Amino acid sequence: MNAVKFDLNAYLWDESNLHPNFAALFKRRRANGSYWKDAWAGKLPIRQVNPITCADGLTMSVQASETHYCSPRSNLGPYTEVEVGFPSQLVEELMEYAESPDTPTDTVYANVPVAVVKAVIEKHGGLKA
Repeated sequence: MNAVKFDLNAYLWDESNLHPNFAALFKRRRANGSYWKDAWAGKLPIRQVNPITCADGLTMSVQASETHYCSPRSNLGPYTEVEVGFPSQLVEELMEYAESPDTPTDTVYANVPVAVVKAVIEKHGGLKA
């Protein structure tokens, strides 16, 4: 098990975890000065991070923004609930949040408490190094 305590909110805000398309967008917005102007106005753009990969191979998308099933439903966080999607295998701890429980690896899990996501990651050996 990974001895380092996992901080999901920090993971979601770490730019090294951004999907490449979104990383390029953020870089352009910072270069032209609009990023910080929008940040102070509470209008940060939607972020999409790469899927989380656990040490044992489990992958799952974990997202949070004004367009995702999360709380708060904003682009600012910090988040107490997040959207999980398309895990690579059945994850029992997520099933009560499934939109389509009949297809557990092809569905979205709405408003999953951050503590549940952290527990799933820890159960699967922490983040892949």
